[in-house]
Amino acid sequence: MKKITWIEIIVVLALVAGWFYMEKTESLTIFVKEDMTKEEILAEMPEIAVTEQDEKLEDYVMGLPEVQELLAQPDGGSIPNEKEETLLSDFLAEGDLLTGFGVVDHDVYLDIKQGEEKQLSYTFDGAGTQPMRKIIWVYEQRWDGWQNTAAYEAWGIPM
Repeated sequence: MKKITWIEIIVVLALVAGWFYMEKTESLTIFVKEDMTKEEILAEMPEIAVTEQDEKLEDYVMGLPEVQELLAQPDGGSIPNEKEETLLSDFLAEGDLLTGFGVVDHDVYLDIKQGEEKQLSYTFDGAGTQPMRKIIWVYEQRWDGWQNTAAYEAWGIPM
């Protein structure tokens, strides 16, 4: 009788360990679009509003000779890593980390990580036909590391 009990315990422990392994390595996050008013969004995430500083950033980035050169190339490209921080130092707060700065299909992409909890993503239209796109990605510490829990998006229109 004792042998069966130990075997059962080992099997249950193996199943639990397998479940935890699958949760950690094969998890999937699904974002559900929420119907919210502008006021509700701004109350929850006031930084999503497009500000004068955001517009100054767009004007500055689009005026950079390096960006104009990449926009002229059919394949686009990225700003060299050693130049990124220097070019945008006036727009980065202490602790901000520039994680992406490049041109793809005539759109300029800029990603700024603000600590572990937040990342800002900007898309500027090189053709000048679309407004700026601003996304704030929110992360949360969980048992399996930092996980993205929300994304707020605005399209260059003051909220």
